[in-house]
Amino acid sequence: MDGRLWSIARFGAGVGDYLGKVVPFVATLVGLLVFRSGALVLANGGTFRSENSGWSAVASEGVVIPFVVAANGRPVELYWSAFLFLGMAVVLGVLLTRTPYGRRLVAVGSNEKAAKYAAVKVDQVRVWSYVILGVCTGLAAWVGSAKLNSVPSSNAGQLYELEAIAAVVIGGTALTGGRGRIWGTVIGVLFLG
Repeated sequence: MDGRLWSIARFGAGVGDYLGKVVPFVATLVGLLVFRSGALVLANGGTFRSENSGWSAVASEGVVIPFVVAANGRPVELYWSAFLFLGMAVVLGVLLTRTPYGRRLVAVGSNEKAAKYAAVKVDQVRVWSYVILGVCTGLAAWVGSAKLNSVPSSNAGQLYELEAIAAVVIGGTALTGGRGRIWGTVIGVLFLG
């Protein structure tokens, strides 16, 4: 057995070895098309509607900021979705800057080969980053559907991926990886919003 085949047989292949070394960005876009098509099939091209009246409260209710009044004379309200957004930004900021996992994630994003040489389990870091991203995406979908009180299967989230990329780039994160800050992304989101 040659060296590569022996290492796969003995230690197991990494995620990339089983997936044909597909670039993660391409796999993400293909997954987007697959899940969007699945939503169309499940809804028969229609719309999912909520019968729960409290569902829309997540996006349309919140806490009134005392002594602050809008130009139209109504009090300014900070919605629950804004608290969720800021809370997730704080949690993920601490995770990225103050934990060993965050340092490993930055190392993998900066230089994957150097991270491997530094004994970072690159595939494990990558899988956990996708898990965290999935949780964040689920929360965003929950808030987005609460805002509309329905989810149209034909155009739900259409072009949101481009808005997300734009917010990250405006916030100063490098698309090549390894450089960026959560608070820069928050500013990018607020700028686009």
